[in-house]
Amino acid sequence: MKLLPAVNLNLFDSISGEKREAGVPYPRFRDIPVLQKICDDFATGKSFFLCRAGILLREAPDIQREVEDAGAYIHHLVKDKGYRYRDISVIIPDIESYRDILFSRWKELQIPFFLEEDIQLFDSPYGKVIRSALLLTEKDFLFDSVFRYLRSFPYRGKRG
Repeated sequence: MKLLPAVNLNLFDSISGEKREAGVPYPRFRDIPVLQKICDDFATGKSFFLCRAGILLREAPDIQREVEDAGAYIHHLVKDKGYRYRDISVIIPDIESYRDILFSRWKELQIPFFLEEDIQLFDSPYGKVIRSALLLTEKDFLFDSVFRYLRSFPYRGKRG
């Protein structure tokens, strides 16, 4: 079996297949050219740490250190450089691996943050209510399906 060399598909137009001119931004990077530089550097194996357009890329030995370094840098930006928290964004590749460490370390550092996660409707409490209601009508209100429907409502505790 012969292994073919890697091809950077960004160098070719997706419609015509012709080679792109050097220096012309890719269509998806027209508004943010620094991302094209990062993509090109990554594809060619160049190492980079700081891009002048406000994007910082860092490498850390483990997730704990990565979260701590990011938190320290965010603190520096807010306290010393006059940034606001809403001006800062951290992109995380695997939210499951980072969630617990983020909550514990950034709470200690008093860094407000919001994790944007995709939640499956199927797994949400209200998804269970909808599924059990559909099952209720499908099973013609059998005893088991009625109780399944009643048990599916999220418990809110005592009021007042």
